[in-house]
Amino acid sequence: IVSKAVVDRVANLASPAGGKWKTELENLGNGNQTFDDTLELIDLEGLESIKNLIDGTEDFTMFMPNDEALGELAGLYGLDGVEVLKTRMRSNTGLAKQMLETYIIMGDVDESVDEKVYRTKNGKFLTVRVNNDSVVIGISVSDDSTESTGSKRKLLSSMGGVDGKASFLNGQTMYNLNSAPLTKDQQDLFNYVLNGASVTSPYMLLLASLAVLATLFSL
Repeated sequence: IVSKAVVDRVANLASPAGGKWKTELENLGNGNQTFDDTLELIDLEGLESIKNLIDGTEDFTMFMPNDEALGELAGLYGLDGVEVLKTRMRSNTGLAKQMLETYIIMGDVDESVDEKVYRTKNGKFLTVRVNNDSVVIGISVSDDSTESTGSKRKLLSSMGGVDGKASFLNGQTMYNLNSAPLTKDQQDLFNYVLNGASVTSPYMLLLASLAVLATLFSL
C-alpha cells in the first residue's frame, strides 16, 4: 500500500478532494510503488500552476512518474541517484516544470481509441496507447504533432509504460507512469542543464536560457 506520508501529502496538495484523494491514491501504485519524489517536485516554488491545477476542480489527466521512474531518469543522465536529480531541479525549477507539464493534458483520455494524440499543458504532444481491453498501456511524448503520428521513428527514451490509474474528482485522473519520458528537445535541454553538455541549436540555447530565467524569477 502507498505510504501514509504520500497519501497525506497528496491530500494536502488537493484539499478540495478531501478523503477521495486518500482513498483512490492507494490504487495508483498497485500496492508497491510510491510517488514521494514527484510530489516533492510538484511542491517546488515555480510549479504553482501544477499545484493550483491539482488543488482545483478543473478536469485534467496526469501521467505521474513513480519514484522508480525518476530514479531511472537520474541514471540516464549519469547522476548518482534521485536525490541528486531533485537537488539539480531545485536549482533549475523550470526543468521540473517543463518535464511534469508534458505529462498533463486538460480533460479526459479516450480509452476507446487505440492511439490518440493530445496536446499537453506546456504545448508538447502526448500519444496515448490503449490495448484491446480499453486499458491505457503506454504513452510517448514529442515536440510536434508529426512526430506523434508514426511518420518518424519514436525515440525509446520518449516512451513510457503505464500501469494503473486512479480517479479523484469527476474528470480528474492520474495514471501510474513507469518511466519519465522526454521529448527530443527536452532531452537536449536536460543534458545541457544537468551535465553541461554543449548545445549548438539556437532554439535549444533559447530553451536553456528560458529554463534558467524561470528558475531565477521563481526565487
